[in-house]
Amino acid sequence: MWDEELTETGSENGTYEMLLSPGVRWAPYTSGATQWVLGMGLPMGVSRDAPDISLFLYMSFEHPY
Repeated sequence: MWDEELTETGSENGTYEMLLSPGVRWAPYTSGATQWVLGMGLPMGVSRDAPDISLFLYMSFEHPY
């Protein structure tokens, strides 16, 4: 992701952030029409301006309506 901002002197300062996010997703079998989906990712910065490492967790509930 390219990002540009102005410095105090009015010049442009550009940064480049590149992330890699390996992860897993799990959807256990449930009887009926509903389903739970759980997941986790570890976004890691692979460029100088990107953050080092983070944790991303998510949960989803899917239903037929």
